[in-house]
Amino acid sequence: MSSMASSSASRSRASAHSRSFSSSVLTHETLLLSSEVKVDENGWVHSPRRVGGPTLCSLPVLVDRVSDQYNERTGFYSNELHILTEAKAILRTHGITSEQVLALGRRSFTDREPEPIPTVLVMMDHQSVNNNWLIAAKEIHRKLVGEFRGISVEIIDERLNTRMHCYPVERSHSVFEKWERIANAIMYDDLMNRAEWNGISIWRYGSNSDSSENRVTLIVNVQESAVGPFETSRQRIHDVLAAEREENNVDILFLEASFELYAQTPGVPADACTKALKPGVSIGIVNSSAGSSTLGGIVKLRFSNRTPWTPYALTCFHCVFAPEGHRANLLKIPDTERECIAEKDVILTIAFQKVLQNPVQPGDDPAQNFLRVEQPSTVDLNQSIKSTDGEISEIKSEKFMDWKVQADKIALDPSDGFLDEREKGRYNKSQVQIAKLENRKAKFRRYRDKNDLGRLFAGSGFGRIKDSPNRRGISSDQKKSYMDWALIKVNEWRFDREDGKLQGNKPFGYLGTKTDDFMQTGKFDAVYNEKVNVRKSGRSTWITAGKCNELLTYTFKHEQSPGVLGGPRETVTHEWTIKSTNNQPFAEHGDSGAFVYGAQGQVVGILFGGIPTLDVAFMSDIRDVFKDIKEVTGAEDVRIADWTGR
Repeated sequence: MSSMASSSASRSRASAHSRSFSSSVLTHETLLLSSEVKVDENGWVHSPRRVGGPTLCSLPVLVDRVSDQYNERTGFYSNELHILTEAKAILRTHGITSEQVLALGRRSFTDREPEPIPTVLVMMDHQSVNNNWLIAAKEIHRKLVGEFRGISVEIIDERLNTRMHCYPVERSHSVFEKWERIANAIMYDDLMNRAEWNGISIWRYGSNSDSSENRVTLIVNVQESAVGPFETSRQRIHDVLAAEREENNVDILFLEASFELYAQTPGVPADACTKALKPGVSIGIVNSSAGSSTLGGIVKLRFSNRTPWTPYALTCFHCVFAPEGHRANLLKIPDTERECIAEKDVILTIAFQKVLQNPVQPGDDPAQNFLRVEQPSTVDLNQSIKSTDGEISEIKSEKFMDWKVQADKIALDPSDGFLDEREKGRYNKSQVQIAKLENRKAKFRRYRDKNDLGRLFAGSGFGRIKDSPNRRGISSDQKKSYMDWALIKVNEWRFDREDGKLQGNKPFGYLGTKTDDFMQTGKFDAVYNEKVNVRKSGRSTWITAGKCNELLTYTFKHEQSPGVLGGPRETVTHEWTIKSTNNQPFAEHGDSGAFVYGAQGQVVGILFGGIPTLDVAFMSDIRDVFKDIKEVTGAEDVRIADWTGR
């Protein structure tokens, strides 16, 4: 058991986000989680299995290249051998033996620094004893910091460098049937200070790829700003578990972790730039600098038995809701222009205030006048143009430019320049590569001017919470969940017609992946089975597979407005979560809005966010979404359009 020192400003930057932990069993992982971490006033970290400073990333950590500016200023990579030689020499003087000493950039996976931290990383065998590690790390730093300003040194147990993962608890485990009762006991215990909590969930948690080898762990997500202490709440949770037969051996972990909406930025594949809309491809908000998200697909609404089915594009509401700081240019849309700038600002303010926790109904909301959606997103197209320019620049090396000079001379006078056959072949091959890249770039540029997808038709509103008839538990009460959906009235020309049919509700197949088996048949409940995979196609992580956790995650929303007794009001939602079945995350920022497909290809939900620290994604139940769409729009029926768009 341990609790991190709350006095250090560097705490979250240096820790594994673990704030309090207890386990009835001693294993190497429980020992790692319970190790106390100390951070001094200069940012130097000291723990039994990790030391270093002056700036360490919070775990887990990604390897990333240091910035070009830092490398140009210090020669970090060209001097790699020098850095490693100096570091190894100092390690030897302290009797520290390591097979891996690396010079690289480090960046936290969950709380990413603006730039990778240049680091000398010393990986230690798990049997190594922490003798003089901190002394050696500081000595290495003193030796190198004069040449490489901003460098850090880290000596770490190799096991800490392995990311911990969540795995759904299997139905056969004794805690499975008791989870709701346990969670309710925790939620209704007034002696637990939940004001700093973001949620609770239960998983098998650890680094072993065999999920059964990882301990069942009750995880309490706490805010990064939380000061604790957590020992009282941890003990009361332990008492709740102990009251349930056989469950007092469940581990308890308080972890800095929070739910995040998954809208963000890289680029877009060239083959995603088509006239026809593409489910699974990025979308953005027209005339807004907000991040990109994903289009789920096409649904059809029928407003009475006598009316035809009408198609709309479906995504998350937060994907079309421009956040503050990204709204100024929305008024550039011609049909919303006003003579008075002040009047425009008032219109914007009223529109966005109205949709906070309130649904947008067809035809009656000012937000519909200027919230338009584009596909692919302009942000992604610009990033793809920039990336393509980078590829072209790499090909146009100094050697290539020398060849070009000679080739130009030969073109004017064959006797003037010279290229041997090998040089001529490489030059011609490079020219072909550049031509292909220029064509790709031209395609991205063309679609910046014709990526308007359509206008907001209706939506859930932002941050709205609603009872879910599909989340009943041990009581007859309905459970609450987030509503996060938006319908887009698609421009007719974006439905690419082939042989009189709409082409396209099949998910986009990134890197040529076949998605023909993503269909709409089969029973919904089949996805809630420990042996059944779900899949999605999204703009950031592309085609991924995962498993639903049948045990709901409980999230806490703390509102500043006074509750019944005059204190902060706590609202609890009950959410489906998904864990990847491989080392790739199921979803990341930018994947919000993607359809989630069940075992037989049926659409079972919409991805709307996740907890990066735990690497789990959140999904809205498509049944709840359809029910809410009917209530908000007045439609009698809603269905997923089939793969031909019919």
